[in-house]
Amino acid sequence: MASTKPVSVLEICHVSPSSTSPESSTELSLPLIFSDIFNLKFPPVQGIFFYKLPGLTPTFFNSVILPKVKHSLSLTLSHFRPLAGNLTWPANSIKPVITYNTPDDGIKLTVAESSADFDHLCSEVHDAIESLPYVPNVSISDTIASTLAIQITLFPNKGFCIGHITNHAVLDGLSVSFLMNAWARICKQLVDENMENPSLLPEELTPF
Repeated sequence: MASTKPVSVLEICHVSPSSTSPESSTELSLPLIFSDIFNLKFPPVQGIFFYKLPGLTPTFFNSVILPKVKHSLSLTLSHFRPLAGNLTWPANSIKPVITYNTPDDGIKLTVAESSADFDHLCSEVHDAIESLPYVPNVSISDTIASTLAIQITLFPNKGFCIGHITNHAVLDGLSVSFLMNAWARICKQLVDENMENPSLLPEELTPF
């Protein structure tokens, strides 16, 4: 019996850091430390966040939620600029480095729609393979690897989910949580029209 794919990809785009954060135009690099290099052996880490919004229509998702998600992600990346770069191993370096602050900085954002059972995926125990369509692919080769990729998937009349895949040599679980909290904070501030500068982060969410 033929089965239909539960997920349809609607868009794949490139989200760059907002230019509102002043940075030098010089390409920068961040070397990996010992524990980071150890994590090069491990596969990328995946995670999914589910957001229940009963009655969510594709029109509202595409006109309200998605633009704010993209804008807030761009603003967030301006605080986490190395994550918008790539993991490379230059010939003149003794160990891999994260290169960033280049014109090509940014991450891949996949936008999709699913007809799968939202309640089953977010609230019931199920095989991990059922969740794979809701996390994006990340670009990896022998010479360069992306640090991060994100997918947002609409479940009409149910809600949406945000899946991420991260390079474990660049981000550990605590770092991912830190990033997602900062992104959520900025996205929430975009909704508040009284915020003079929604891109600002409190000290506890500002990376260093």
